[in-house]
Amino acid sequence: MSQLNHYFQEAFQQSIKTGPIIFMHWFWDENMNPIDFVSPNVEAVFGYSVEELTSGKTRLIDVFVEEHQAIFISNVKTHIENKDTFWYESYEIHSKDKQIKYIRTYSYIQEEDILSNMRSVYTYVIDETALFQQLNEKELLATRYQVAIENAEEGVWEWDTELNHVFYSDDWKKMLGYESNEISNTFKEWEQLMHEDDLQNAKTTLEQYIAGQLEKYESEFRMLHKDGTYRWILSRGKIIFIQDKHLKKVMIGTHVDITEQKNTAALLLKRNEELEVLLKQIKELSITDPLTSLYNRRKILEELEEAQQTVKYTKESYSIAIIDLDFFKRINDTYGHSVGDETLKMFAAFIQINVRGQDIVGRWGGEEFFIIFPETTDVQAYDVLERLQKNFAKNPMLIKNHSITITFSAGIAGSGVDTSVDEMIKQADRALYEAKELGRNLIVKYAKKQS
Repeated sequence: MSQLNHYFQEAFQQSIKTGPIIFMHWFWDENMNPIDFVSPNVEAVFGYSVEELTSGKTRLIDVFVEEHQAIFISNVKTHIENKDTFWYESYEIHSKDKQIKYIRTYSYIQEEDILSNMRSVYTYVIDETALFQQLNEKELLATRYQVAIENAEEGVWEWDTELNHVFYSDDWKKMLGYESNEISNTFKEWEQLMHEDDLQNAKTTLEQYIAGQLEKYESEFRMLHKDGTYRWILSRGKIIFIQDKHLKKVMIGTHVDITEQKNTAALLLKRNEELEVLLKQIKELSITDPLTSLYNRRKILEELEEAQQTVKYTKESYSIAIIDLDFFKRINDTYGHSVGDETLKMFAAFIQINVRGQDIVGRWGGEEFFIIFPETTDVQAYDVLERLQKNFAKNPMLIKNHSITITFSAGIAGSGVDTSVDEMIKQADRALYEAKELGRNLIVKYAKKQS
């Protein structure tokens, strides 16, 4: 598998240097749309250097022709409002030498970044200028039709909509692995080769275009290759009028095999999904105590700051408690550190299970634990801890054939109008110290006299 990944990375690196597909990573913010990364082949295809685009000298929005700038912004807004994660669009842009280029974009958007308040977007761009011009220049299609069939790399098809006569070029057939005489020039042949899940939608799109309900015909679907696999096909066409014995209405178009692009898009999507999972795992590790799986000290401090901000708006008080296992050192000295670790894990699980659903539990360090009681007075927090203390005392822990009975002491502090997070922690710590001084296995609420 590692060798396969190596080959894939080599092929990918080569494609972004010399290939026709431009890869780009940018951010959506409605104004600047800064580009974070663009593949080096952008200069060969459109004339802009990587430095021009990533430095902001040339903004992403300025590359589009004027009338397509608003369309681009509107399309992205619509996809975000619809919560789309993947979409494709066609636009007109300026190359650096001011030539009009027609591009096809395939984009995948991530969730909003908390730090930058911007959406991260991965896009790959295909230059379809040649294909677009071929489909939109009626005179070229009419007067040089045979030359186009012989020289086009795409598969060309023609459909006489009045007589229902169909013609497929040799390249159209070779695209699906067939020789010229192996596929008949009939509309039914197209239907039979179509994937059953795509057929109805493909026919509907074609019918809507012919009926004038769509401005242009463009459809993507899967067709059966001679080798038994399905290939993704991009079909585009245009109705023109050809003077033969009489003026007849004909639809002419092309088929392009976009299987590789589809696979690239799917792979890009998969890689981003894997990256999201990895980032989530990394985030979880950064806020989790590895021994007990509770929140670590860093995460508890973040939750405290959030609780403090909430108090400013809701005026609802909250309380905190620092818990210490009494004489925990004796367990390590008597039974060894492995039993001590198991004791900490079992105590952590006990607290997590027995606190209220809204309470936040973490390991403060060593044998100390921390609980945040949202919208709770110090008296109410005392009642919760007293219940925990009684339940814990009833159930000795059985660890590696050792029956271990242990108690805990706790110090409680309640939030005040002008009390900072640091002050609350110090108050809870003083109350815990007093609980130990008074003989342990006690719960003490902080009072001003303790300071």
